[in-house]
Amino acid sequence: MTEDWPTLPLRTEPMAAESVDSWIEALARRYRLAPSLLLPALGLPARGRSINCLVKGTPQEAWRRMEAAAGLPAGALQTVQLAGASLRTTLVGGGSRFCPRCLGENGGRWLLAWRSNSTVACTRHRLLLHDTCPSCTRTPRVYLPGGTTAFPPGTCAYQSHRRADRCGADLAAHTATPAHPAVMAVQTWLNDLHQAADHTGDPEADATLTDLPVVAYWLMAREEIDWQARATALAFGRTPTQATPVNGRLPRAFPAGTRCAVRSRTASCARSTPNWPPRTGCGSSRPPRRPNSPPAGTLPNADAGSRT
Repeated sequence: MTEDWPTLPLRTEPMAAESVDSWIEALARRYRLAPSLLLPALGLPARGRSINCLVKGTPQEAWRRMEAAAGLPAGALQTVQLAGASLRTTLVGGGSRFCPRCLGENGGRWLLAWRSNSTVACTRHRLLLHDTCPSCTRTPRVYLPGGTTAFPPGTCAYQSHRRADRCGADLAAHTATPAHPAVMAVQTWLNDLHQAADHTGDPEADATLTDLPVVAYWLMAREEIDWQARATALAFGRTPTQATPVNGRLPRAFPAGTRCAVRSRTASCARSTPNWPPRTGCGSSRPPRRPNSPPAGTLPNADAGSRT
């Protein structure tokens, strides 16, 4: 029963739109502990360090235990819980993108939306999100950090093995890259779709979000576009992401710059075409539909990849 669960003496309120792993880390920092050491006190498995599993796979009762253990009012983590359940596609292999400016301003707290495949830009600062740590080139926040001590907020906690030192790079000091207006238009459109689908239950927005990855891959296979060149134009001045092999293989993931190019072209197609491309061969049997899309004139044409 949650009412019998022991309550921790030190309290930390979750930040709006924060990922649950970030809140656990902030709470653990008050005890000068590594986040993984705090899991049993919150009623979570000690070995449950995969952040994706924590965000998307934590059962209802466990959320209520966490609230009781942390001294939070009942339902205080409800927003975090529902937001985690609504994540449709996360980064390949887990992990999180990040906005250096946000990390510097909010004390190193990580937003849940950064774990989504469809989030490539910060609409608050109008900056492109980063995929990897500039020092170790690893994607941050795949697992809750282990060890015995806390670490500074907003830093990379990657360890190559259990006894290795953490990377420790200050991610808030990472170079910030302004987002192209086309990228910002698409990101705002996607955010509005998520808001409509996840908070107001709009079935059309939900269906559009479901179809977007299918149409994006369909366009990549069909259109003869140099996506890397287009990504460079949309993410001008940004250091290209260096993919790190996992078990000897490169991950099947698109860096944020390339994803910007694909998403902008997909949204442009949705805006300019009465219906989506035919579903035959695209992996969906739904009838074509036209989703809400960014205002006309805000997105570059398919051949605009060579322009900055």
